[in-house]
Amino acid sequence: MKIILYDPLYSKVGHFERYSKYLAELLSGIADISEVIVVAEHPSLLELEKISNKIRVINHVSITAFDRNDSPGSKIKAFYRRFIEYKSYIRVFKIINNTEKDIVFFTSQGNLSFWLAVFKLKGKYMVSVISIKWLYFDKGIRAGLKAIFVYYLKKSALNLFTESMYEEVAQSEMKNTGNTLVMPDRYLYDKPYKANLIANVISLFTFGTIVGFKSPIMFLEKWITIPAHIRSKFNYEIRGKVKHADFLEKLNKYSSLDVNFKLYDEYLSDQDYDLLLSKSDFIVLPYPFEYTKHATSGVMWDCFENKKAIICPNIEPFIYYVKKYKIGYLYDIETFDKTLELIAQEIEDFTALLPARFEELHKDFSKNNLTIKLTASLYKMV
Repeated sequence: MKIILYDPLYSKVGHFERYSKYLAELLSGIADISEVIVVAEHPSLLELEKISNKIRVINHVSITAFDRNDSPGSKIKAFYRRFIEYKSYIRVFKIINNTEKDIVFFTSQGNLSFWLAVFKLKGKYMVSVISIKWLYFDKGIRAGLKAIFVYYLKKSALNLFTESMYEEVAQSEMKNTGNTLVMPDRYLYDKPYKANLIANVISLFTFGTIVGFKSPIMFLEKWITIPAHIRSKFNYEIRGKVKHADFLEKLNKYSSLDVNFKLYDEYLSDQDYDLLLSKSDFIVLPYPFEYTKHATSGVMWDCFENKKAIICPNIEPFIYYVKKYKIGYLYDIETFDKTLELIAQEIEDFTALLPARFEELHKDFSKNNLTIKLTASLYKMV
């Protein structure tokens, strides 16, 4: 079997680059797959050929006139941008159609320009669904976009959902999504568990860029109201670049108070990130309660990888992992103080049980286990 990988939302760094490498590695390890062909917009993916002699990279230079992360500006400019994107995708499909393959694997769900171009593809395709925000649009022009997205997924021979909640929503909205598989955006390496808990102060950290959909403001507004005798048992730090001026003003204000909280408004190197992660007892994932519909959390999976417990809002996908594996705590804003008090009371027993709990999670999301599941789903397509 020959498989082509292409990511229509590809960017030079971050999730998409890592995810493409992860999938190429998994697929190249399946015995019945003779070749994994990666259509790459950026030369960084040429490194994939070093992973396996089964992997071949076709370097495609995009003709997209705009950086996909930039705001399109006016409506005319936005329309022109989509048109240029569409033409670029048509060029990609010419490459794919002229390449011998059995299945094309789109490693993200794409965008409107891409969905409209897919009809040019000859042969079967499968899709990795990394966000389901389109399935929540029911009014106006967005309802039309949802209909196109649903049609695109229904034509897919296999849909991979990075979270079980995505599959559940899709099944509900689409009635029948056919051949599906829930598979996260990485497998977990087996790393040793390291407890921290220095001087009986529980270390809490939040990492990463602070933006609208990942803002700790609500968390901190509740934090400063917690009785001092509870808060004194914790130390909370935010390490990441704050993108909005109003967020920065509020966070600096809280950081100046004597409330066991400090903000470090800075970009983190990979080395700093790994070091701080190792020093933490819990990672706080302070997402708003509407976050569920958009995407999973990369930081959450970094925590799982490094066997670090999480504190997160009582929403999916966090509910699933915390309740099944008991590797963290869920909070509601109204009962936030009680959650922290419970953590302080249970910390020793909780820490003692964590190694076994993470062992179970790592077994379920090991490379071998995920490869077996992916192989079985591929066999259903042929």
